[in-house]
Amino acid sequence: MRRKFVEAEPFYPEAGHVVERIGQLYAIEAEAKRASPEERLARLAALRAKQSKPVLDEIRTWLMTQRALPRSALGKAIAYTRGLWPGLVRFLNDPKIPLDTNGVERALR
Repeated sequence: MRRKFVEAEPFYPEAGHVVERIGQLYAIEAEAKRASPEERLARLAALRAKQSKPVLDEIRTWLMTQRALPRSALGKAIAYTRGLWPGLVRFLNDPKIPLDTNGVERALR
């Protein structure tokens, strides 16, 4: 999702709004990593419920209120994200689910 908005940002600066919010999500995840291994999952679940969910709600509201040409980079990024939304927010309900698939993608290479 992030990649699509980064690609759109040079032509549609408003895409930066989503990129910034995604950065906030990564900062929240980093905060949980400071907890001890025994406390990490509980801390992550609490942070996701209290801090990550409002950020995702803001992203979703933004996505639903934007108007863009369907074939534009921004329109494609919005449509892509809307279509995958249920899977993108699944990590909120399970602290064992990572925020992204970077680790999996690296393992496949």
